[in-house]
Amino acid sequence: MWVRWVNAIYIKTAGWWNYQPKADSGWYWRKICSVKEKLKSLFSEAELDQMPKYSIQKVYQKLVQQHEKVPWGSAVWNRASIPKTRVICWLMVQGRLQTRERLHKIGVCNTTTCLLCEAKDETHPHLFFDCEYSRRCLQGVEEWLDIPTSKVHYMGLLRARNDALWNQKVPTPSTTIRCIQRSVIDRLAHIGAKQSSTNDQIWWKSKCTV
Repeated sequence: MWVRWVNAIYIKTAGWWNYQPKADSGWYWRKICSVKEKLKSLFSEAELDQMPKYSIQKVYQKLVQQHEKVPWGSAVWNRASIPKTRVICWLMVQGRLQTRERLHKIGVCNTTTCLLCEAKDETHPHLFFDCEYSRRCLQGVEEWLDIPTSKVHYMGLLRARNDALWNQKVPTPSTTIRCIQRSVIDRLAHIGAKQSSTNDQIWWKSKCTV
């Protein structure tokens, strides 16, 4: 019914491939037509005609092929992480988190000093790797897991930093470490650690007693 309505109101006798919406067309209709133009840059008219049924997978694969894979892709986008952690890590690797250095550049903040250590400028490298507070948290997580840490500590550090910003208090490194540990335990419990091998399950149970 909607397709018939669109044909009667907008397209009429025009061919869909070359159709262009009028300036006074609805916003949603102009957006739909802009997607069509994007598809035209990926597929020829013949290719779309030969597709018996529109496939999101095929279109997505076309889109992905146009971009070079980044080395951090699998570390950021995976099922083990919660969506919020993925977004934070994605922003972090691109240097787009709202650190004090970035906020100072656009005139939102009058200082660049790190909220956690109050010793150096709050840049992305400093906040997650060079800050003494971050180093102590990272060391604690590594000692807990007996392996090099993953991105899980980034969200914990950002939470501590935001606590310092909005509540004017810096949690102790041990508090942040416990928060990170709880996040890891809860997440693995949610996605099902039972899928791991017996040895991994024994190892993980020993880590859950925190």
